[in-house]
Amino acid sequence: PYPTLFRSTLSLHDALPIYVLGELYMRLELGSGEIGQFFTPSHISDLTASITISKERVEEELKKTGYVSMYDSCVGAGSMIIAGAVELRKLGYNYQKQLFVNCGDLDPLACMMCYIHLSLLGIPAKVVQQDTFKLEVIDTWYTPFYVMDRWNYRLKHKEVIETENKAEEIVNDEEKKQLSIFDM
Repeated sequence: PYPTLFRSTLSLHDALPIYVLGELYMRLELGSGEIGQFFTPSHISDLTASITISKERVEEELKKTGYVSMYDSCVGAGSMIIAGAVELRKLGYNYQKQLFVNCGDLDPLACMMCYIHLSLLGIPAKVVQQDTFKLEVIDTWYTPFYVMDRWNYRLKHKEVIETENKAEEIVNDEEKKQLSIFDM
């Protein structure tokens, strides 16, 4: 049964990036309504992505950092992230190279489903099992595309560039001021 399920999941993802595991999880009523666990339906995620992601904003972000980032602290099985990736693809971008995802959830099963979805789609991501209220990290998974494309280095490099830019701004601001022998 597991190889058949895995093969079916791969086939579905190849045809079109869809939200297989989360939909199945909710249809089988495995979510915990007692703790308010309800996964966002894919049609709602698709609508949200189409409203919030625009070519202009993507271009602006790509010029600034070289990639677009998405963050979701209650990611569930990844419906919003998948919808965002699909929207980027519709706009002509390669989400496997131009998107970085940082996401997490408290439920370890939700994190694993999200990790599987993002890995199958080739999305560079850091999936964290976390308690956002306690600011506690329990476990972290990196998708294969995160590792293969050296996102750890790319993110550190971005921090260095931002620090250098801030330092340059400070120096430029200081150079614009009038020097005086009376300033102490």
